[in-house]
Amino acid sequence: MKREKLKKIIELILIGLLSSFFIFAGVWHFLDTQFFIDITPPLVPYPEFVVYFTGICEIAGAIGLWFTRLRRLSAWCLMAYTIAVYPANIYMAMYPVHFAHYASRASLYIRLPFQFLILYLLWQLAKPKNRREHKKKP
Repeated sequence: MKREKLKKIIELILIGLLSSFFIFAGVWHFLDTQFFIDITPPLVPYPEFVVYFTGICEIAGAIGLWFTRLRRLSAWCLMAYTIAVYPANIYMAMYPVHFAHYASRASLYIRLPFQFLILYLLWQLAKPKNRREHKKKP
């Protein structure tokens, strides 16, 4: 029983960390829109719309993590989102001179593997908790 309680505490801490991260990032889209427009790769159409839309997605996904029924879906959506915005981080790392006023060169490279950590933590919330969740209902 203690082990299950510990797992639940760890899960709540994980939800708190991830939701805080994504809410902060999502709100930041609205507070410093120009920054996100600047880091949007040139091939992405309508960058201002994309920035606002992705901010809303981050906030919605973060809130969804707190609801048991939405947790797995929210985690999967945030994983897809994290993968989708990875090109913006690669773009920043490839052209650090353009972003020197936002971040150091080192921080631009640290962001790249950090996203894999985020994906792993989201996967911990997205994966089925037991064998029963794996099986299809008749």
